[in-house]
Amino acid sequence: HLLLAALGDEGFSTEITPVLRSQSPGADWWEKVDAAAARALYHYETPCRAQWKYLLAMVLPIPLREAVIAEVFEKHIGSITRWARQWYVQWDHLKELESLGHTVGGHGYAHESYARLTPDEIRHDVLQIAAVLRQGLGPEMRPFSYPYGGVTDAAVLACRQSSFVHAFTTQSRCIDAAFNAYYLPRVDTIHISAHLQGENACRLC
Repeated sequence: HLLLAALGDEGFSTEITPVLRSQSPGADWWEKVDAAAARALYHYETPCRAQWKYLLAMVLPIPLREAVIAEVFEKHIGSITRWARQWYVQWDHLKELESLGHTVGGHGYAHESYARLTPDEIRHDVLQIAAVLRQGLGPEMRPFSYPYGGVTDAAVLACRQSSFVHAFTTQSRCIDAAFNAYYLPRVDTIHISAHLQGENACRLC
């Protein structure tokens, strides 16, 4: 997101493309991009940006994606470690949020789509973020949100085996008592106009 903000769609494409070609010569990864799936997943983005994000998140092998992004990031933004310290919240911030009545839940440890991972990898990822949250914030029971909405049987089982008491998909609808606690839909705030406040926002349900 920092690269997209700094370079714009055209600049991002211009900078990423040669690095991707140099690190994966001869491969045409764009052949594997499902344009309709990209639009559905990133419906709030421009078509160009949606397809780039889909390529990076869903198509490229994870080590290749990480290497490509790291090279371009270091060139145009700087140290990934320094920016992570600046942009990501610390445990004190999260504890303050919880003291104000909020609940901090899990969203995966590596934030990879579970559709791309093996059952063992999914289980490791879910249990890892559960352990991190217990260590940093305590043993409270917490919600989980599947990365990219990628709910699988392995992910549900891992949530049950950890501290997560319910989990959200990316299905957009209101919740009623009939829903399974590990297949909950949601009303995403990206679909709510900024002018809706208080009781007006509640009327969506």
